[in-house]
Amino acid sequence: MDLIKQLIQNKQNKDDIETLVVDILDEIIKYEKLRKSPKFTHIVESPALQKQLPNIWQAFQKDSQKMFLFENIMSIVQNVSDQQVQLYLDYQDQFTKREKRNLEIIGNPNQIQFLFKEFSEVPSTLDLDAEYLILTNKTDDYHLASLILFNDKKITSYTGEISDTEEIPQKVLVEPYVKHINNLEIIINSYSIQGNNDYNFGSIESKPIKIDNNIFYVGDKSIELTDEDNYKRQLIHTDIEQLAEYLIELYERMR
Repeated sequence: MDLIKQLIQNKQNKDDIETLVVDILDEIIKYEKLRKSPKFTHIVESPALQKQLPNIWQAFQKDSQKMFLFENIMSIVQNVSDQQVQLYLDYQDQFTKREKRNLEIIGNPNQIQFLFKEFSEVPSTLDLDAEYLILTNKTDDYHLASLILFNDKKITSYTGEISDTEEIPQKVLVEPYVKHINNLEIIINSYSIQGNNDYNFGSIESKPIKIDNNIFYVGDKSIELTDEDNYKRQLIHTDIEQLAEYLIELYERMR
Protein backbone atom coordinates (compact mmCIF):
# COMPACT_ATOMS: atom_id res chain seq x y z
CA MET A 1 0.00 0.00 0.00
CA ASP A 2 1.45 3.39 -0.94
CA LEU A 3 1.37 6.28 1.52
CA ILE A 4 -1.27 8.34 -0.31
CA LYS A 5 -3.72 5.44 -0.34
CA GLN A 6 -3.05 4.79 3.32
CA LEU A 7 -3.67 8.43 4.24
CA ILE A 8 -7.07 8.37 2.51
CA GLN A 9 -7.99 5.10 4.18
CA ASN A 10 -7.05 6.42 7.62
CA LYS A 11 -9.31 9.45 7.16
CA GLN A 12 -12.17 7.11 6.39
CA ASN A 13 -11.45 5.06 9.52
CA LYS A 14 -11.75 7.96 11.99
CA ASP A 15 -14.84 6.50 13.70
CA ASP A 16 -13.01 3.27 14.53
CA ILE A 17 -10.31 4.85 16.72
CA GLU A 18 -11.84 4.02 20.11
CA THR A 19 -12.50 0.43 19.07
CA LEU A 20 -8.95 0.09 17.77
CA VAL A 21 -7.51 1.46 21.01
CA VAL A 22 -9.42 -1.12 23.03
CA ASP A 23 -8.54 -3.95 20.62
CA ILE A 24 -4.82 -3.10 20.60
CA LEU A 25 -4.75 -2.83 24.39
CA ASP A 26 -6.46 -6.25 24.58
CA GLU A 27 -3.79 -7.67 22.27
CA ILE A 28 -0.99 -6.28 24.46
CA ILE A 29 -2.59 -7.91 27.52
CA LYS A 30 -2.94 -11.16 25.57
CA TYR A 31 0.75 -10.97 24.59
CA GLU A 32 1.78 -10.64 28.25
CA LYS A 33 0.05 -13.98 28.86
CA LEU A 34 1.35 -15.73 25.74
CA ARG A 35 4.96 -14.55 25.96
CA LYS A 36 5.64 -17.03 28.78
CA SER A 37 6.04 -19.56 26.00
CA PRO A 38 9.30 -19.09 23.99
CA LYS A 39 7.45 -19.59 20.70
CA PHE A 40 5.30 -16.53 21.44
CA THR A 41 8.07 -14.14 22.52
CA HIS A 42 9.02 -12.50 19.21
CA ILE A 43 6.17 -11.67 16.85
CA VAL A 44 8.40 -11.39 13.76
CA GLU A 45 9.43 -15.03 14.24
CA SER A 46 6.02 -16.43 15.18
CA PRO A 47 3.20 -16.76 12.60
CA ALA A 48 0.99 -18.11 15.39
CA LEU A 49 1.53 -14.94 17.45
CA GLN A 50 0.90 -12.80 14.37
CA LYS A 51 -2.56 -14.38 14.11
CA GLN A 52 -3.24 -13.79 17.80
CA LEU A 53 -2.28 -10.09 17.56
CA PRO A 54 -3.59 -9.00 14.12
CA ASN A 55 -3.71 -5.24 14.76
CA ILE A 56 -0.23 -5.12 16.28
CA TRP A 57 1.17 -7.27 13.47
CA GLN A 58 -0.28 -4.78 10.98
CA ALA A 59 1.66 -2.06 12.80
CA PHE A 60 4.82 -4.13 12.27
CA GLN A 61 3.83 -4.29 8.57
CA LYS A 62 3.79 -0.46 8.27
CA ASP A 63 0.04 0.14 8.67
CA SER A 64 0.48 3.78 9.63
CA GLN A 65 -2.74 4.15 11.64
CA LYS A 66 -2.01 1.03 13.71
CA MET A 67 1.58 2.30 14.18
CA PHE A 68 0.38 5.64 15.55
CA LEU A 69 -2.05 3.98 17.96
CA PHE A 70 0.30 1.19 19.05
CA GLU A 71 3.10 3.65 19.82
CA ASN A 72 0.86 5.77 22.05
CA ILE A 73 -0.91 2.86 23.72
CA MET A 74 2.47 1.30 24.53
CA SER A 75 3.47 4.57 26.19
CA ILE A 76 0.50 4.16 28.52
CA VAL A 77 1.32 0.49 29.18
CA GLN A 78 4.98 1.21 29.89
CA ASN A 79 3.99 3.91 32.38
CA VAL A 80 2.30 1.30 34.57
CA SER A 81 4.66 -1.61 33.83
CA ASP A 82 7.60 -2.62 35.98
CA GLN A 83 9.57 -3.91 32.99
CA GLN A 84 10.13 -3.33 29.29
CA VAL A 85 7.69 -5.18 27.05
CA GLN A 86 9.63 -7.31 24.55
CA LEU A 87 6.93 -6.78 21.93
CA TYR A 88 7.63 -3.04 21.99
CA LEU A 89 11.41 -3.53 21.91
CA ASP A 90 11.01 -5.64 18.76
CA TYR A 91 8.76 -2.96 17.26
CA GLN A 92 11.39 -0.29 17.88
CA ASP A 93 13.94 -2.39 16.00
CA GLN A 94 11.68 -2.68 12.94
CA PHE A 95 12.08 0.90 11.68
CA THR A 96 14.50 3.77 11.53
CA LYS A 97 13.47 6.78 13.63
CA ARG A 98 12.77 8.81 10.49
CA GLU A 99 10.71 6.06 8.87
CA LYS A 100 8.64 5.54 12.02
CA ARG A 101 8.05 9.26 12.51
CA ASN A 102 6.87 9.77 8.91
CA LEU A 103 4.51 6.80 8.98
CA GLU A 104 3.00 7.80 12.34
CA ILE A 105 2.28 11.32 11.04
CA ILE A 106 0.40 9.82 8.09
CA GLY A 107 -1.39 7.50 10.52
CA ASN A 108 -3.06 10.41 12.32
CA PRO A 109 -4.78 12.55 9.67
CA ASN A 110 -7.73 13.21 11.98
CA GLN A 111 -5.47 14.80 14.61
CA ILE A 112 -6.24 12.43 17.47
CA GLN A 113 -4.48 13.64 20.62
CA PHE A 114 -3.05 11.39 23.33
CA LEU A 115 -2.62 13.36 26.55
CA PHE A 116 -0.55 12.04 29.47
CA LYS A 117 -1.29 13.35 32.97
CA GLU A 118 -0.77 12.46 36.64
CA PHE A 119 -3.40 10.28 38.35
CA SER A 120 -3.88 13.07 40.90
CA GLU A 121 -5.27 15.20 38.05
CA VAL A 122 -8.30 12.93 37.48
CA PRO A 123 -11.36 15.23 37.42
CA SER A 124 -13.35 15.12 40.64
CA THR A 125 -16.51 15.38 38.52
CA LEU A 126 -15.70 12.28 36.46
CA ASP A 127 -18.77 11.06 34.58
CA LEU A 128 -19.07 7.34 35.31
CA ASP A 129 -21.16 6.92 32.16
CA ALA A 130 -18.32 8.25 30.01
CA GLU A 131 -16.16 5.86 28.00
CA TYR A 132 -13.04 4.97 29.94
CA LEU A 133 -10.71 2.11 30.79
CA ILE A 134 -8.45 1.37 33.74
CA LEU A 135 -5.11 -0.42 33.56
CA THR A 136 -3.35 -1.36 36.79
CA ASN A 137 -0.17 -3.05 37.93
CA LYS A 138 0.07 -4.16 41.56
CA THR A 139 3.24 -5.52 43.17
CA ASP A 140 4.34 -6.01 46.78
CA ASP A 141 5.89 -2.53 46.74
CA TYR A 142 3.43 -0.35 44.82
CA HIS A 143 0.09 -0.13 43.01
CA LEU A 144 0.13 1.82 39.73
CA ALA A 145 -2.98 2.74 37.79
CA SER A 146 -3.79 4.47 34.53
CA LEU A 147 -7.27 5.80 33.85
CA ILE A 148 -7.86 6.19 30.09
CA LEU A 149 -10.62 8.62 29.12
CA PHE A 150 -12.12 8.95 25.62
CA ASN A 151 -13.45 12.36 24.67
CA ASP A 152 -13.98 13.12 20.98
CA LYS A 153 -10.48 13.48 19.46
CA LYS A 154 -8.71 13.39 22.83
CA ILE A 155 -7.56 10.25 24.63
CA THR A 156 -6.27 11.18 28.07
CA SER A 157 -4.27 8.85 30.30
CA TYR A 158 -4.04 9.68 34.03
CA THR A 159 -1.25 7.58 35.52
CA GLY A 160 0.28 7.33 38.97
CA GLU A 161 0.71 5.37 42.17
CA ILE A 162 -2.41 4.82 44.26
CA SER A 163 -3.05 3.36 47.69
CA ASP A 164 -4.91 0.08 48.09
CA THR A 165 -7.75 1.95 49.78
CA GLU A 166 -8.08 4.63 47.08
CA GLU A 167 -11.28 4.39 45.08
CA ILE A 168 -11.00 4.10 41.30
CA PRO A 169 -13.93 3.68 38.90
CA GLN A 170 -14.68 0.01 38.33
CA LYS A 171 -14.65 -0.06 34.54
CA VAL A 172 -12.44 -3.02 33.73
CA LEU A 173 -10.90 -6.11 35.18
CA VAL A 174 -7.23 -5.49 34.54
CA GLU A 175 -5.45 -8.81 34.87
CA PRO A 176 -6.73 -11.31 32.26
CA TYR A 177 -9.01 -13.93 33.80
CA VAL A 178 -8.55 -17.37 32.23
CA LYS A 179 -10.86 -20.31 32.98
CA HIS A 180 -11.59 -23.71 31.46
CA ILE A 181 -15.25 -24.69 31.71
CA ASN A 182 -16.68 -27.78 29.99
CA ASN A 183 -13.43 -28.12 28.03
CA LEU A 184 -13.82 -24.55 26.73
CA GLU A 185 -11.31 -21.79 27.40
CA ILE A 186 -12.67 -18.35 28.26
CA ILE A 187 -10.47 -15.28 28.70
CA ILE A 188 -11.86 -12.02 30.09
CA ASN A 189 -9.49 -9.08 29.64
CA SER A 190 -11.96 -6.38 30.68
CA TYR A 191 -15.60 -5.97 31.65
CA SER A 192 -17.68 -2.90 32.42
CA ILE A 193 -19.97 -3.25 35.41
CA GLN A 194 -21.90 -0.28 33.99
CA GLY A 195 -22.80 -2.51 31.04
CA ASN A 196 -20.85 -0.77 28.24
CA ASN A 197 -19.31 -3.90 26.74
CA ASP A 198 -19.74 -3.24 23.02
CA TYR A 199 -16.06 -4.01 22.32
CA ASN A 200 -14.02 -7.24 22.32
CA PHE A 201 -13.56 -7.66 26.06
CA GLY A 202 -12.30 -11.24 25.92
CA SER A 203 -12.55 -14.50 24.01
CA ILE A 204 -14.03 -18.01 24.08
CA GLU A 205 -11.94 -20.61 22.27
CA SER A 206 -9.88 -17.73 20.79
CA LYS A 207 -13.04 -16.14 19.31
CA PRO A 208 -13.62 -12.49 20.35
CA ILE A 209 -16.63 -11.79 22.57
CA LYS A 210 -18.71 -8.66 23.13
CA ILE A 211 -22.22 -7.59 24.16
CA ASP A 212 -23.81 -4.94 21.96
CA ASN A 213 -27.46 -3.81 21.87
CA ASN A 214 -28.61 -6.77 23.94
CA ILE A 215 -26.84 -9.27 21.67
CA PHE A 216 -23.95 -11.50 22.77
CA TYR A 217 -21.35 -12.05 20.03
CA VAL A 218 -18.79 -14.85 19.85
CA GLY A 219 -16.78 -14.50 16.67
CA ASP A 220 -19.27 -14.49 13.80
CA LYS A 221 -22.05 -16.10 15.88
CA SER A 222 -24.54 -14.24 18.09
CA ILE A 223 -27.49 -14.75 20.38
CA GLU A 224 -30.12 -12.25 21.56
CA LEU A 225 -30.30 -11.94 25.34
CA THR A 226 -33.68 -12.55 26.98
CA ASP A 227 -35.02 -10.58 29.95
CA GLU A 228 -34.06 -13.55 32.12
CA ASP A 229 -30.50 -13.46 30.70
CA ASN A 230 -30.15 -9.77 31.50
CA TYR A 231 -31.55 -10.19 35.00
CA LYS A 232 -29.09 -12.98 35.73
CA ARG A 233 -26.21 -10.90 34.38
CA GLN A 234 -27.13 -8.03 36.69
CA LEU A 235 -27.03 -10.38 39.67
CA ILE A 236 -23.58 -11.83 38.97
CA HIS A 237 -21.78 -9.12 36.94
CA THR A 238 -19.36 -8.25 39.79
CA ASP A 239 -18.32 -11.89 40.33
CA ILE A 240 -15.81 -12.81 37.63
CA GLU A 241 -16.13 -16.58 38.12
CA GLN A 242 -19.93 -16.54 37.86
CA LEU A 243 -19.70 -14.16 34.91
CA ALA A 244 -17.39 -16.57 33.06
CA GLU A 245 -19.79 -19.47 33.68
CA TYR A 246 -22.71 -17.33 32.50
CA LEU A 247 -20.94 -16.42 29.24
CA ILE A 248 -20.05 -20.07 28.60
CA GLU A 249 -23.71 -21.01 29.12
CA LEU A 250 -24.72 -18.44 26.49
CA TYR A 251 -22.06 -19.75 24.09
CA GLU A 252 -23.22 -23.35 24.49
CA ARG A 253 -26.74 -22.28 23.52
CA MET A 254 -25.34 -21.14 20.16
CA ARG A 255 -23.71 -24.48 19.35
